[in-house]
Order: sequence, then structure tokens, then C-alpha cells
Amino acid sequence: MTSPSPNQPGYISLVDAQALLQPQVPLLVDVAKESLSLFLANPVVVRQASGLGRAVFLWDNFYSFSEAAFMNVPGVDYAVAEGQHHLKVDGQIILRFKKVDADYESCNCPTKRSDGWNSQLALYGTPDVNLPRLDMGYTLDATGTKYDRLCVLLRGARAKGGRRRGTTVQWLWLLGGRLETKFHLISNGGVNLFGDRVYAYGNYPI
Repeated sequence: MTSPSPNQPGYISLVDAQALLQPQVPLLVDVAKESLSLFLANPVVVRQASGLGRAVFLWDNFYSFSEAAFMNVPGVDYAVAEGQHHLKVDGQIILRFKKVDADYESCNCPTKRSDGWNSQLALYGTPDVNLPRLDMGYTLDATGTKYDRLCVLLRGARAKGGRRRGTTVQWLWLLGGRLETKFHLISNGGVNLFGDRVYAYGNYPI
């Protein structure tokens, strides 16, 4: 698998990402919860919305709420580049809000551009091309009314010739929700060796 490495732009270790994001995580989790609460506040929308409609609603409101919530928080900026909405944290990380599947892969059909974004490649029109791009991913429970998991993760490239939805996840920081069994758990003070599919658990209430 061709992936970002510690010697390439776009790579950040799990431990370093935790150090940068830890102060902002409580507010990020609150924004995600507020986005879901607003969706659930309209019973008609809840009954009629498809899975895609729900995802679009949460995505749109996450950024709307984020822009307001972080307006006076130093070091966190909301931005849009080439249609990619994101938060820039301390000028060192780009963070997107994404629905993910049970394997933490994007629920969108992969495109050349999305694969380039996930592979940490320099893309035309994208500012700060050397900054690591992380996803704040979420899954919902079977009812679609509660978060099952919230996480932060680093992606890499898909294996060439691999299955269409081959793994891209390099490491996972599970912020809250059901415990993970597919990754090797390390403590928050552990060392993340590149290439290991590892995760840390934050236990934030979601």
C-alpha cells in the first residue's frame, strides 16, 4: 500500500494528532451532537429523510455550527477549498467531518480526487497542501438516531489493484462509542509505529 510515511508531507502520528486536537475535541463532539439533535428535532424530516439525506443534513449543520462555535477559539479556522469544507487547527491539521462505514471507510464512491485527497497528495486549488488531512468520522446506530461511534483518523492510499473499497485507514482515534476490535489498542502515551493499524480510546460521551 502506498501511504504517507513519517518522512513525507501529510503524515502525522496518532500521538501528535492527539496532542494538537485534544483541547478542541470536547467542542467538536458537542458540535457533532448538536447537528444530530437538530435533525431529530423535526419528526417529519426524520421520517422522510434517506440515509444520504441524513448525512447531508449532519454534514451541513456540522460546519454551520462549527463556524459559530469556533469563531472565538484561537487557532481553529473554518474554510472551503475546491468544495472541500474543513477546519484548520493550529495551522497544522486539516479536519473534515465524514460519515464512515463499519470499516471506517468513506461512504462516498471513491473518485480520483477523493483518493488523491486521502493519499495526502498535493491537489490543485487546495491550500496548505503539505498539512495532514484527517477525518472526523461517525457512524449511527441501527435506528439512525444516535451516534454509534465518533472518531478521528488518518487515511492513506488504496492498494493498487485492490478492491474498490480497499482499506485506507492508517490509524484511528476512537473518541467515543463502542470499543473497536479490528485495531491494536495503545494507550494515549503509547508510541505509534507507522504502518500499524492502531487506535486509542477517548471515552467522550456521545
